[in-house]
Amino acid sequence: MNTPPRHAPPLTREGPAPFISNLVIRHGPSALLGRLLLAADTEARRRGVFLSFAAMEELVAANKANGATWRPLLPIFDPAYGRFDAESALCLLGRNEAGEIVLAQAARFFDWRHTSFHDEATSLRLFYHDPETSRGVGEAIEVTAPTARLISGRIAFTGAHWCRPDYREKGLPGITPRIARALAIGRWDVDLTCTIMAHDIYARGVAARAGYFNSEWGIELKNTPTGTFPAALLWSERSSILADFEDFLANLMDADLSIIHRHA
Repeated sequence: MNTPPRHAPPLTREGPAPFISNLVIRHGPSALLGRLLLAADTEARRRGVFLSFAAMEELVAANKANGATWRPLLPIFDPAYGRFDAESALCLLGRNEAGEIVLAQAARFFDWRHTSFHDEATSLRLFYHDPETSRGVGEAIEVTAPTARLISGRIAFTGAHWCRPDYREKGLPGITPRIARALAIGRWDVDLTCTIMAHDIYARGVAARAGYFNSEWGIELKNTPTGTFPAALLWSERSSILADFEDFLANLMDADLSIIHRHA
C-alpha cells in the first residue's frame, strides 16, 4: 500500500551529481525500474546518504582508506586485477552532508553464456584477467554449491557493500543492493544476479535484507587478497528480482518518473 510522502533532502546539492540525474534505462521494465531507483534513492537521502556514480578506482581508494572497518575488496572489483572496462562495471558511493564517504556498492557484468560461476570461480577467472600471473601463493576458490554449475548467461556479480559503522543501523543494506540489481538489468539486460557472502555477515541475516533469497553452501576462499573464509553463494533470477522490487515498493511512496529517460 502507499504511504505518505517521506521528507528527504533535495536532489540538488554540492558535490558529485546524484546517480539518478540523467539516468538512462536501456533494458527491462522501465516503469518498474524507474520507480524502484527513485524510491530507493529517496530512502537513502532520507537517511542522510547521497548516492553518486564513481569510478572503480575511487572504490578501491575508499576501501583502503577505511580498512579498519572494511575488509579488503574482492579482486573482482579492482581494475588492476580484472583489467575490465568502465562499461562492464558500476560503482555507487554514498556521502553524508559533510561530503564524507559513508557507503559503497558495486557490480560487475559477465557474459557467461559459454561457462558458469563454478568454472569461473575455481579457475580464478572470476577474480583475475590472467590468473596464472596474478594469483597469490596458495590462492584458491573451492566451490561445492550445486547451483554454481547452473549459473550462466548474462550475469551481474554484485558486492563491495560497506557502511561506515555510524550508518549501519539505518537500513541501508536493504536499499543499495536493490539499486545495483535494478541498474544491472537496466544497463546490461542481465538474466540473473549473484554474489558471495562471508559466513559472519550471512549469519546476521544480511542476505535476506538485501533481497537475496536463494543461498547455498559453500564457497571456500583460500589465501585471497580478501582473506581465507567460508562464504555462501547467493543468487536471484530476473523474474524474482522484479517481484522483489514490487514488494519493496509496496510500502514506499510512489515515485515521480519524470527524470528517468528510457533509451530510444
